[in-house]
Amino acid sequence: MSRGGPRAATTRWCHRAILRIVASFARLAVEIAADFRFHHDLLLPETAIYVAPHRSMFDVPLGIHTFRRLGVAPLLVVSQQHLGALRLPIRDWDALNVLPISRDAHGRARMLEVGRDALSAGRSVAIMPEGRVIRNDRANGANVRSGAAELAVGSGKPVVTLGSAGVEELWQRGKPSTFASLRRRTIVGIAHGVVAPCSDVGEMRQAITESLAAAEHRAHRILERTARTA
Repeated sequence: MSRGGPRAATTRWCHRAILRIVASFARLAVEIAADFRFHHDLLLPETAIYVAPHRSMFDVPLGIHTFRRLGVAPLLVVSQQHLGALRLPIRDWDALNVLPISRDAHGRARMLEVGRDALSAGRSVAIMPEGRVIRNDRANGANVRSGAAELAVGSGKPVVTLGSAGVEELWQRGKPSTFASLRRRTIVGIAHGVVAPCSDVGEMRQAITESLAAAEHRAHRILERTARTA
């Protein structure tokens, strides 16, 4: 008999099915809404903390699709408030590689605790360290919180920075018109750099902030070159 009995086996099968459906939906959403150009030439660490800027609600399907392209399945740290608004009848989010957290001190402590445990067990973690959608013209180093840096210092695991360009034109808050347009916008995604862990949270946060900024700058340069040659 399978581990946990027939009911547990059925639950695991359901979780796997949900993961496949979500991945398929994310891929379809990206293909419908965008001409996605993905650039990746990194040697990825076996276990890492993945961080990315948050410029659009479209980052959600794009992120899922990007991790699929990278061949990694990290634990995704997401807003408990946003998940609650979806009213999904799901209790075991961990089985779906999702860690819902609140925005208060308790949520932060839980993210650090569960994140460290996951990394210690060889499971990567993905965070948008800005915590919310930030417009390009308002993006700066002050938006990047220290959670990813604390995880890196506490676990000794590296940080992989991701970048994107063009996604801010797709799905902003209050403007869910992504799929209403017949025009597929070109968007660029990149796996930019690996930031080695250090022993100081402030120094680590600064290194992550600089790598994220460089990732976005590089992605926008690629997007500009793509537009000129189109």
